[in-house]
Amino acid sequence: MRQPSRYRASVPDDPSSPPPSSPPTPRWRRALGLAVAATLLGLAVVFALRGVDAGALANRVAQGGVARPAAIGALVGLNLVAISWLIGSFTASFKPTPPVSSGRMLRLITASQLLNYLPAVRAGMVGRAAFLKRYHDLRLRDSGYILALSLILTAVTLSVASAGPLLVAVLHADPQWAWAGTGLALALATLIVATLARRLPGVGGRAWMWVPLRTLDLAAITVRTYLAFAAVGQPITVGQATLLASGATLARLTGITPNGLGLSEWVVAGMATALAPIDASLAVAATLLDRAIEVCITVVAGLWAMWKLRRETATG
Repeated sequence: MRQPSRYRASVPDDPSSPPPSSPPTPRWRRALGLAVAATLLGLAVVFALRGVDAGALANRVAQGGVARPAAIGALVGLNLVAISWLIGSFTASFKPTPPVSSGRMLRLITASQLLNYLPAVRAGMVGRAAFLKRYHDLRLRDSGYILALSLILTAVTLSVASAGPLLVAVLHADPQWAWAGTGLALALATLIVATLARRLPGVGGRAWMWVPLRTLDLAAITVRTYLAFAAVGQPITVGQATLLASGATLARLTGITPNGLGLSEWVVAGMATALAPIDASLAVAATLLDRAIEVCITVVAGLWAMWKLRRETATG
């Protein structure tokens, strides 16, 4: 029998999900979260359509060709890979039996992302934790510690990565020095996190990947944001895109709406208009474009992942 480690807990791939041991969400709260998401998303669509010429906007996006939308879709895939690699590293530290392969973890993360859009809030996290418990003997409590690790790591990485762009936007610091400082701070954060995490049982050398992987995930969201704004004819700087990506990630962490649906769009649009002289309607349109592509990729990949997992478990 495995001996419980000092830090055993479960951490899902999506830091916006609570530990499996938490009490079930009341139905009225689930319904309220879905209603809020639908309302915010509907208002965003109406706001974008009323503030811009829909035909002109469609032509502008079409003139850019399929390169930008395709790139955004590829980056959504990169997000899934980075998160699955990160959560796989967390999970391996808790010694699941049998070990979870990188391919299976990618399928679990992909399926979870799709389930997170369901009205049943936290469906993705609960389903993943139950799967790991049944097929890999990973205790539900362990899935809670993984969440704690993920939340802490996300907070550290977002704070460090956003510091430089924030100094540029607020204090008009020299961009070159700000980015150099950000890179140095991320390297230092990698060293500190890896050193501290190695004190935990079972972690080994995996902790060296944690900050770089979370940074890779944020970088993919940043480029997605940059491309989406460019696609609607409202270009922004990389620094501004970094801050907007951080805001979107934080909005999803709140768990107020499924996968931050509706909420993150308004947060990004509000931050965009505050950071630069950007038309609010175009900002909303950019966030909706990114979300639409993400949903399409998530639905297709998530359905395939669930089908694949079902076949794997059915055949042993």
